[in-house]
Amino acid sequence: TAEAPVTMNTAVNQAVVINGVIDAGLKDQASMNVLEDMIQNYANAGLFDVSDPSLISASLYAIGNILPASGPPTAASATGQSLGMAKYQSYRGRGTYEYTSIEHEDELLANQVLSTFYGRQPQNHPKPFNDERVIDSCESAYCDMIWLMCIHRQGKDSLKFMCCDWPNPKTQCENPPCWFHGPRCPVAPAT
Repeated sequence: TAEAPVTMNTAVNQAVVINGVIDAGLKDQASMNVLEDMIQNYANAGLFDVSDPSLISASLYAIGNILPASGPPTAASATGQSLGMAKYQSYRGRGTYEYTSIEHEDELLANQVLSTFYGRQPQNHPKPFNDERVIDSCESAYCDMIWLMCIHRQGKDSLKFMCCDWPNPKTQCENPPCWFHGPRCPVAPAT
């Protein structure tokens, strides 16, 4: 019912769903209002917890997805750099949060590539608990549920993957659905 308290699992699932809706292109005032109300309700319920950042991550991704792309900075615009985000810059020149490299990223991606030698299995990752849309293990390049999010944790670091109905050449997954690094699916290829 509407009066029932929102649990952490429900909140994460709601954030993943709204993220998928926004990522699919529904970026209007109504979507912004739903997102704003949802985040305010989570804050009022005390669900944001730094020891379990899954809801914080999903909420911030949704906010980032709905904001308009501003393009590169111009000489007329103010530019600056967050010192807090400096740790996400990579020595490999990637430099953006979506392509952040952590110590175990290469190992996980290598495992995903190696999994393609065995091909798609009847079950490619643990099943989500009840009706959740988030899991914590995605060792295979293949996934089984489109729009499922995997938050792979290694120590204090975490990597996010989204299960998408597209082949992923980076992991050599040619039989979708496949995991994609980041909080959203790639744009559909032109037909």
